[in-house]
Amino acid sequence: MNRVRGEFLHGARWLGISAAGNFILSLAAAVLLARLLTPEDFGAFFAALIPVLLASSLCDAGLGTGIVQRKELSSQHVAAAFWAVIVVGLALGLSLFLAAPAIARALGEPRTIDLIVWLAPSIPLASAGRIPFALLQREVRFRPRAAILLTSHIIHTIAAAGFALSGLGVFSLVYAHLIRQALETAAAWRISGMRPSARVSLPALGDLIPFSMPVLGTALVQFVTSNADLYLIARGLGSGALGFYNRAQHLVSTLGLQLGTVIFPSGLAALSRIQDDPTAVGRTYLRICGATALLLLPAIAGIYATAPALVVALYGENWMEIIPLLRILAPAGALLALQAPIWPVLLALGRSKSVLFWNVVRAGTLAGCVAAALPWGLPAACGGVVASLAVSNVVGHVLALRATGARAWDLAAGLWAPIIGSAAILALEMAIRSRFSATASPGTYLAIVVPAGISVYAAAMALLNRRQLVDVLVATAEAAGLRSTSTPAER
Repeated sequence: MNRVRGEFLHGARWLGISAAGNFILSLAAAVLLARLLTPEDFGAFFAALIPVLLASSLCDAGLGTGIVQRKELSSQHVAAAFWAVIVVGLALGLSLFLAAPAIARALGEPRTIDLIVWLAPSIPLASAGRIPFALLQREVRFRPRAAILLTSHIIHTIAAAGFALSGLGVFSLVYAHLIRQALETAAAWRISGMRPSARVSLPALGDLIPFSMPVLGTALVQFVTSNADLYLIARGLGSGALGFYNRAQHLVSTLGLQLGTVIFPSGLAALSRIQDDPTAVGRTYLRICGATALLLLPAIAGIYATAPALVVALYGENWMEIIPLLRILAPAGALLALQAPIWPVLLALGRSKSVLFWNVVRAGTLAGCVAAALPWGLPAACGGVVASLAVSNVVGHVLALRATGARAWDLAAGLWAPIIGSAAILALEMAIRSRFSATASPGTYLAIVVPAGISVYAAAMALLNRRQLVDVLVATAEAAGLRSTSTPAER
């Protein structure tokens, strides 16, 4: 168990550095681009990105996850998976290029035709890097993986800002996306050292397919889960509404998504090594859930409480329309983060069919709730997103609890203190707002509220559940290398 903890924290260290960097860069890019591009630009780009993300989610055919999860892996498995992914990626990229006019009509956004055409090459580029990235994840080589993602994000941010300042408009996002994809694939090839044989072994490919096919189905359903809201809003309310929704969603979900990029790769790699001991997997799952709640819930509470000042300080007064959306979507950020530990647990235990079922539930509830709420406008659609995430959280955690034999009470025990501590942040902000909000500028107001909120939350956690707070602080210190732990040697 110490070895699993060490490997998880070793991976979390470098992925955490990457996630923190990505969060800062993502926020900086959002702040700058919000002042250079219009809501319609953002809406058109993310509408065009929907079919691109579909092709991207399908291009590795689930074989990348199969490479990570398989106990015994040969060079034949790697070569077979790589060439299969290349063929699928080329076919999907070509299909996207040819179908751009039809896709634009389905989206109800004619200006997305050229965007889709230019984004199509990103699919074969992405497919060429999937297996090298899977090998880095399998070998717990998270330091180089984190360096790749962080460096590409830096260049992506600089490129997008430069293109936008040059007056390229929405195409600044397109060109930056292509540059980032090309850099990530090239770096993954170089660092992984993968040199696949030109010979493809069909039996080796057959070894991977039984696990990979449900993963592929999961990827397809997960795409619907991640993008049904974008499609429905773009189709029903237009690119301007999608632009406002996307910026609000980005602000509340980025923290949870970045945490997921830490938990999923390091958790899957570490937990796959103890897949024969579901009880040990369950103990790790409960600790990860508790740590996720402790770290994310106060941040989401802070975003909800300070939404008016935060929007003006970050995006400017032209984006004031997202303030009510931000407050409605704030619970979605917390619910999204709490789903992150479910993935590595179920996949490490080989429950790919359970993951597929869970994603079907997620996709169905999201599409149904948003579609039902859409006639009442964008705020109602945001409420539908929150309702769907509440349902899918319950279903996902029930599946994880059954797979590991853990108890629901133990899961709740790790959540109650962060919930009460986050409520204390909301109460504090109300008190500060009644005294200072009328006279203080947004920047000054945030400078008062944020440190005070952190102090109150830390005090509440120390009072309510000191053991959980200490456990997370110790794990953070170990992941940061400030305290020794049984981590694997750097590769």
